[in-house]
Amino acid sequence: MDIQREIEKKHYYNRENKIDFLLNLDDTEFTIDKKAYALQKVSKIEDELNKDIMDFTYDEIEYTMKHLEYRHIMNLNLALETFVEYVDYLGKSKNNLYRKYKRKNGESLQKYVVDLKLEKYFSEDKLDKLLNEIETNREKGLILALYEGIRGKHLYELRTLKVENIDEINKMVKVMDYDKTERYVEISDKLIELLFLIDKEESVVLKDDKRYRERYFETTPYVFRSAEYLSVVRNIDGEDIVSNHTINSIFKSIQKTYQDCKYLTPVSLVNSGIYNRILKEYSMGKIDLNYRGIQKVLEEYGFSKSGVYGWIRKVNDLLERLGSLKVMEEDSFKELLLN
Repeated sequence: MDIQREIEKKHYYNRENKIDFLLNLDDTEFTIDKKAYALQKVSKIEDELNKDIMDFTYDEIEYTMKHLEYRHIMNLNLALETFVEYVDYLGKSKNNLYRKYKRKNGESLQKYVVDLKLEKYFSEDKLDKLLNEIETNREKGLILALYEGIRGKHLYELRTLKVENIDEINKMVKVMDYDKTERYVEISDKLIELLFLIDKEESVVLKDDKRYRERYFETTPYVFRSAEYLSVVRNIDGEDIVSNHTINSIFKSIQKTYQDCKYLTPVSLVNSGIYNRILKEYSMGKIDLNYRGIQKVLEEYGFSKSGVYGWIRKVNDLLERLGSLKVMEEDSFKELLLN
């Protein structure tokens, strides 16, 4: 590793001081790179407060530790140690508030570690709150379709969704994946209503927006086809469909616009939908929390049998994080795996 090159690639507030400090560290390259990463992470807070971390007040240090969003306590401790060393290096050892903070709070830093698995989980209440905040039907439809299991390789099922394949009576929709395999997905009345609204709205966009009308989606039958999309690809039938990159860009926009959406992604929505479906069917007595019960739900999502064991572990892990262990009391985790 060219450590100097790696250091200089990163963004820092008060760049010259940070680089000078890092290049004079007597540590392994691995540790120096970790410390450089810590100074890069804190630069966002320095930008926000418009001051170098060496000038932070005690309250601002507390704010910083809360918002670094580390996933492991070892990395959070290393970040704090880096800040202590940095302030010492700049000749402020006598008034090093980071050392004071470390002595007082070193034992309680664990509370600031981000549990990404829980952050990425969207309960039904959390999802409903988000859908009420979002203004456009298109974004609501994308979120709810993924949550209810319309996915596919490279989100192909979602990108090629057609209203003509919706069975309103049985509340089902036929979807097709990248390899041309088809399956039926059970969907809610709310999603059915949204998909018809989106289809109607985006037809109007095509009609009115003459700049794009001849270029994009003039005759494409897919729900998510708006001329507002800037990136399209051709599918194997030669039709224009929205690119996977564009879907991800829409989600990045949602993450920046709405609260509690930092970890909202297509994957987190699909997984949350499966979690909630498993727990709901268990609570209604439709399945047991064992291999056969979880397999039954996963089959409805188009997953193979090989994924069942992994999902048993995921569900167990989520229940521990939520503090809802009652459903696991009758059977140990090992017994669940054997059932």
